[in-house]
Amino acid sequence: MKNIIGKRPLVFLLIAYLAGIVLGQFFSPPLFPSLYVILALLILMGAAGCLLKRPYVLALGLALALLGGGFMNYEFSTRYLPANHISRNFKPGKYLIEGRLTSPPTLFPAKTVLYVDVERIEAGGNWRGVTGKIRLTVYQSKLELKYGDRIRALAKLRIPTNYGNPGSFDYRAYLARQGIRVTGSISSNIHIKKLAPGKRSSLLAGIYDLRLRLGSFMELCYPHAQAGLLRALVLGERLAVNSAIKGEFIVVGLAHLLAISGLHVGFVGFMFFACFRFILRCLPDALFERLTGWVRPGKLAAVLTVPALIGYTLLVGSRTATVRATIMILAYILSLLVDRERDLYNILALSALIILIWKPTSLTAIDFQLSFVTVFFIVYAFDVFYKRESKQPLLALPGRLERFGIWLGGYILVTITASLAATPLTIFYFKRLSGLSILANLLAIPLVWVIIPLGLCAGLLSLVSFGLGELLLKLNLIFINLLLSLVHKLAVIPMASLRIPPPNVTQLIIFYGWLLCVFKLRRSRWARIGAVSLMLAGGISYWLSLHPVTNTDLLRVTFLDVGHGESSFISFPGGKNMLVDGGGTYDDGFDIGEWVVSAYLWSQEVRRLDWVVLSHPHPDHLNGLKSVVRNFEVGEVWEAPTSCSSTSYLKFKALLDRKKIPVKLVGAGDNFYPANGVELLVLNPPLANEPDLSDKPAKQKTENNRSLVFRLKYNQISFLFTGDIELEAERYLLKQPVLLASTVLKSPHHGSATSSSLPFLKAVKPQLALFSIGSSHQAWHPSPRMFARYDKLGIRILRTDQHGAVTVETDGYYYQLSKWENGQLVTR
Repeated sequence: MKNIIGKRPLVFLLIAYLAGIVLGQFFSPPLFPSLYVILALLILMGAAGCLLKRPYVLALGLALALLGGGFMNYEFSTRYLPANHISRNFKPGKYLIEGRLTSPPTLFPAKTVLYVDVERIEAGGNWRGVTGKIRLTVYQSKLELKYGDRIRALAKLRIPTNYGNPGSFDYRAYLARQGIRVTGSISSNIHIKKLAPGKRSSLLAGIYDLRLRLGSFMELCYPHAQAGLLRALVLGERLAVNSAIKGEFIVVGLAHLLAISGLHVGFVGFMFFACFRFILRCLPDALFERLTGWVRPGKLAAVLTVPALIGYTLLVGSRTATVRATIMILAYILSLLVDRERDLYNILALSALIILIWKPTSLTAIDFQLSFVTVFFIVYAFDVFYKRESKQPLLALPGRLERFGIWLGGYILVTITASLAATPLTIFYFKRLSGLSILANLLAIPLVWVIIPLGLCAGLLSLVSFGLGELLLKLNLIFINLLLSLVHKLAVIPMASLRIPPPNVTQLIIFYGWLLCVFKLRRSRWARIGAVSLMLAGGISYWLSLHPVTNTDLLRVTFLDVGHGESSFISFPGGKNMLVDGGGTYDDGFDIGEWVVSAYLWSQEVRRLDWVVLSHPHPDHLNGLKSVVRNFEVGEVWEAPTSCSSTSYLKFKALLDRKKIPVKLVGAGDNFYPANGVELLVLNPPLANEPDLSDKPAKQKTENNRSLVFRLKYNQISFLFTGDIELEAERYLLKQPVLLASTVLKSPHHGSATSSSLPFLKAVKPQLALFSIGSSHQAWHPSPRMFARYDKLGIRILRTDQHGAVTVETDGYYYQLSKWENGQLVTR
């Protein structure tokens, strides 16, 4: 304790501050009373420390001050909003808004995203002043707008929502960390008007204009794919990267290179320092003495590096990893200038403190966690293997090669350590393990060391001479093509990337504890004992996750929240399972299968799907299944006979062929027994060889009415899955009403007016009806007239847009409901 406070006080302060933020996440008392209590405690502790002259009492008072500061900062950042904040002054709907762009427009192929500081909003013919930042999506690929422009727009505003399933990405918290609590959409650029230019920071305006000029220069000199990659590596414009190239970088574990991180900032900082030192050393002695007063060239070069580094940080955007690296380099330069001992733990703690004081919600952000965990373990590894008293390099080479051996050993150590430290968090958040990550980084990073400085120098030189800049950029093209070739060859290696279930928090803690011990295996007996113990604990934890203790006699049916679409997961007694539909969007703009359905399955520690059922090949049922099939082992796919030839459906079929997944065509009359006591009876569509098709769905024109309908029966409890059937299919099913009676009904066609007819509902006689509805559903889904029919029959209704994922669990005689509301499991 004394060593931490005395030698590394910033680490001590950071721990106390972190404790306050964590406390704020789990404990939210009334804001101002808690503030008074904390202030009173701090005053008492400080007074006691002064009177008693006890250093430990002073340290405790300081710790409480930091803990209270972290707690209050987090509370104010997440809970306190002024009365005129826009989130407090509207209800979802269309409004005229006026405000100023806080950054240049973000361009996508078919849309543009704007970040706007709102100044006033019009409602009911009256304008009123508001504050707050909103994210506007304009469905137009290009807009003639710049940072600082004032705009007036007719936008449909809403509070951002999350998909209400366990394991889903917390989109609302992600936006809140950026200060955004309201989002909006604009259907066309005719609904947005540029007013007189607003206030612009001359510094930021110059930075944004410079980024635009550098990006345009790269696009002029390179083919699109190479230009996009260079813009990502040098300017942090990740959206410019071709999707196929981005996918290959992700597969081989090099995705971090496409987002500006500490690696990039370090390259650029070293480049500026080397250039300034070279120029200063080339100056005549007399001139150098007049300019500097004989300050050493290294120190003066370090001073000159500071504004250049800050400028580059602003150029690429103030992301967490970028800011962390910049703070660390600036702190290191400061210690160099004052000839003080440089403790990297203190420097790392300082950068974390500054970021968390600026944005306390950063603690839960993946970029903060990855950045600081990775750098901490790199510092720790060097502290272990490169002790000052040890003059033996990690990689010993003879004679003049000794310095190279030290450098090469350090490079290998950094690469392996960074990969080991980042892998668990990468799996935790992205459910992906890249087996080639260490090899790919060892081979790719030297190329990036050349590409980034050359690309930045070429861009800056082009501002003076376009021809010279273009010449330098052409030279850089050799290294870019080498990098692309390397990534492509690694990406096609079988098993280069695996989709695996994420570890839980306990397993993360065990792994990082084990990694701390591993680095000291040769130095400490306790480290060896700890490594073995933690390895055993990790193995037991993993085995328990593979064999969860659950009641295998229960049937569990979960109706997932996939927005406007459908997906249901069925867990049968005995352990087998089935996924019915996978949700999806019509434009594939957001991958429901990857980020919603697969995320839920991983959160439930599902590793294999025994059956995947496609009710009908419409995008809101089909598109999500493509990612699900890629991410999981699938035993068999069921579908109804169809004549669909849409591009999306053909891609799905090609994927099944490529993965050699068997497909079974099922129809009315097919009977299956997926588990002991469970019967699955298919009711629709009729098989093609049935006679008398005059009024059966085989004659119908829509795929909706050819949806696969089946009843799942477990003793006395039954479920009816209906796809998107409408009135015609309901009439066909009413020919055998006795087969329709069910305890739980998955309501047809998202509750449209053309389904859930009164005769159909009377035949089913459900106690409970589940509606799969998006929070921004179309006007006709659901229909108020349809709800009236359910109310008339006294049927209880649950909706995914209001209740999130709904699970019905039954032993065959009784059932229990649980809902995932506001990120919490609620059982009824």
